[in-house]
Amino acid sequence: MLTITNKPKKSGTAATPLPIVDTIPTDVLAHMTEGIFQSETLNAMLHKLMAAVDALVQPRTAFFLVFDPNTKALVLKGVRGRSNEPLAQDCLPGKGMVGQAFVQGQSFGDPKTFLAVPLRNHLSTFGVLCLCKSRAALAPKVWDVLLSQIEAAANLLMLRTNPWCEEPTKTNRASPIRRLSAQRSAEESRMNFDNLLQKVIRPVTMMRSSLDIALAHLGDEVSPMVFQPLQSCVRCTDRLSRIVEDLLIAHRLAAGNIKLDPQPFGLHQLIRDAVESLEQRFSHAQFVVDTSSCPEVFIKGNYDQMRLALLHIFENASLYSQHAKPPCIRLSLTSDLRAEIVVQDEGPGMTPEDLARVFEPFFRSRDAIPLAG
Repeated sequence: MLTITNKPKKSGTAATPLPIVDTIPTDVLAHMTEGIFQSETLNAMLHKLMAAVDALVQPRTAFFLVFDPNTKALVLKGVRGRSNEPLAQDCLPGKGMVGQAFVQGQSFGDPKTFLAVPLRNHLSTFGVLCLCKSRAALAPKVWDVLLSQIEAAANLLMLRTNPWCEEPTKTNRASPIRRLSAQRSAEESRMNFDNLLQKVIRPVTMMRSSLDIALAHLGDEVSPMVFQPLQSCVRCTDRLSRIVEDLLIAHRLAAGNIKLDPQPFGLHQLIRDAVESLEQRFSHAQFVVDTSSCPEVFIKGNYDQMRLALLHIFENASLYSQHAKPPCIRLSLTSDLRAEIVVQDEGPGMTPEDLARVFEPFFRSRDAIPLAG
């Protein structure tokens, strides 16, 4: 849920409220959905988002910044409207409202003057969208719909453009023509598979956004017979989106061509990041984290992939646990000085037959019925 932190106002000044936009015209949503999923780059995708927001609230200036891991700065990548806005410039994380929105993961400012909105993928915040002097304000639910579209598209783009590594080996004595032919065939197969998944994710994301808008307008007096099936559809579309992302990852892992960049990082921070991400995304997600018996442990690996693996495990534990008994996450050291992360929940557990198949792609126990959410 989008949270807006307003700047303090001077006493004695009467503020005229802006009109609230609490719905998105179908043509605007459809145009944005089609545009962002056709975009080949993150910048092109965010330009589509700016166009949709501009059509809804008509800001004097809109711009976005993207975090550059090399310079450790938020870099201005796109401007719409008047380009002489003094805030439309590069900045550092934590500096000003733009930097605070990036670091804290929540919006800062006032839609009437200046508003900075963080942009996320499934791993972290990657940028900030800024609006100056808008003529209307978006309702939080509308912001959630727009940002969920960007998050889904950014996830897919990140997976699709993940570096591929296919280095020749000394033992590979095939002729250059044969190697080139095999490489081209594998690349065409990957592109066809990626294009197919893109065609699936677009209508799924469009359905998710439309359901959010419908649920926001139903109110509290709607019959459970209407509300509960719609909520079930929301959960199903979320699961479909995750399945598409998992298919992409599984496809590339099976090919053995995903290039990882191992770096040292601490397990305490890794666990905190994964837990905080789930608690922000799901209102039902609650965890008991115990790292007191273990000092900070540093390992070398790919932080993003490790965090994604923990997200899947923690989310699964939350979904299959009773609300009164949140899962416990414990970090400890074994007798041979190995770090061990234990996730304990009160779910139904798995049979010996299920455990034997737990590493099969997309395997799910027949008794797996989520207790939360």
